Amino acid sequence: MPCNIKSFFTCLLICLLFCSCSNSLGCIAESDDIKNNNVHPDSNNSYREFDFQASFSYQAFNSIVYADFSYSTFRQNADFSHSVFNVKANFLSTHFNSSADFSKTKFSSEADFSAASFNSNVNFQYAQLPDILWFENVKVIGDEIDLTYAKLDTNKKAKNKNYKCKIDLFNSDINKIRINYVLFQLWFPADKTCEQKMSTYEKLLKKFKDEGFLESYKLLDIEYQDFINRQNKDVTLNWFLKNWWNYGYNKEYVLIWSFCIFILFFLVNIFLFDHLQKNVFEVDFAFYNKSASAEIVRQINSGKLTKPGQIILAARHITYKTFNTFAIHIINPLIYTGVVFFGLTISLEKFKKFSGWALYIWLIYIIGLFCLAYIINIIIVK
Repeated sequence: MPCNIKSFFTCLLICLLFCSCSNSLGCIAESDDIKNNNVHPDSNNSYREFDFQASFSYQAFNSIVYADFSYSTFRQNADFSHSVFNVKANFLSTHFNSSADFSKTKFSSEADFSAASFNSNVNFQYAQLPDILWFENVKVIGDEIDLTYAKLDTNKKAKNKNYKCKIDLFNSDINKIRINYVLFQLWFPADKTCEQKMSTYEKLLKKFKDEGFLESYKLLDIEYQDFINRQNKDVTLNWFLKNWWNYGYNKEYVLIWSFCIFILFFLVNIFLFDHLQKNVFEVDFAFYNKSASAEIVRQINSGKLTKPGQIILAARHITYKTFNTFAIHIINPLIYTGVVFFGLTISLEKFKKFSGWALYIWLIYIIGLFCLAYIINIIIVK
């Protein structure tokens, strides 16, 4: 019996020693695999402590589990350069105590760095941006995170010229995150309030203005004004401000719109001119005199019969018949529309009588005055 008991405990001790050695060898092999880029594609990297320099460069991440580094800690350098994330890259609440290298890394759908801490420098140079980049609650930033040299997916950009990377910067230290807004669009999860979104917009606008990123400031300000108007349900006002002069950033739109509106009224007035001049609102100018003889017209155009307030256009080199036909059908309506549209004042005495057509004249005048005010503003501001 004593021999049997002794044999039993001897076997048990051997088994325990064998298990312990197996576990130790497994841990060593696992550490060596990480160092040598031989990590198994299905290994779970979340909640891990990397006490050594972890190199994942040139790795292809095809498994969500493998690409999950959430709540992990990299105590030394973390190298993800040239790696490819074909699934969501999850670095939620990950701690980078030393440098993190994501240069030339290719992200696909999402990359989540929410609540991550970066105690040293981070390199995103020439990294391919994902569709959505989560940078929410990123407050611990050692050196500035520079995303200005990142790039968009060229294939997605070719299919959609408006394609940008959506970035969530809510409650982060925006002063230490540098972006080129040509590549990005500010994005918020559904649970964020209007006030929280406005605060993020205004912080980023201030950063762009302080750093002289004028193009980024312009793009973000346009986006912000659109957001504010939509929140206030000012759909009509928003449409007008966007299309009239792109919220003040494309003032040439005003000139184009003013010209188009003027031409529209002119084309209508070609058919209404006689009625408007005789029965609604009279404008004095030399060409409007169909009953005048050729000699009278020549004298008027030469300045011999000019009356105060008349508009004279010299056309003595054109034959009377051709000139009078052109004047009656084209120049007369053109001048008539111009006087009303670009006139700073309108004389009530020139109205023949009040009618619906009188309202049409007032419409031309008010819209023209509105356009003229914007044009003068553009000239003064410049």
